[in-house]
Amino acid sequence: MRLIHYVTIPIYFILMIILIKPLHATHLRAGEIVIKRSNCSGLTVEITIIVYTDCEPPNPVLFGQGLLDFGDGTNPLKLPEILNTHKPELGSAVCTASFTINHTYSSVGKYLISYTEPYRNDGILNIGNSIATSFHVETEINIDPFLGCNN
Repeated sequence: MRLIHYVTIPIYFILMIILIKPLHATHLRAGEIVIKRSNCSGLTVEITIIVYTDCEPPNPVLFGQGLLDFGDGTNPLKLPEILNTHKPELGSAVCTASFTINHTYSSVGKYLISYTEPYRNDGILNIGNSIATSFHVETEINIDPFLGCNN
């Protein structure tokens, strides 16, 4: 009986190793959009998109080439490619990249700002065929002089 017990443990261990596949990525892991009003009484905001990318093994795919939509009906902006910056404090496989731009809205109101890029990580367990699903982040800003200056 004991012999069978010792034999089954390594078999289960080997099966777990075979069945658990490493996740390989194109490059995008996560992202955020940070909005900062340039002037509390004005309609100009500073928009910064920050993404966390895969950088191990060295990944030749750069952040960018996606569309930034300002949410006000103006044409979306196609972002340039941006180099990844390694962030050792986030781990050996994590890099970041960011893009900042100022945008002036024509009037007060709520605006949904979004960024979409086609290179989501492959192998995300809760998204079927994740590599074919676009990466998307969005945030809403409410420009209203009665609300004060909030970022």
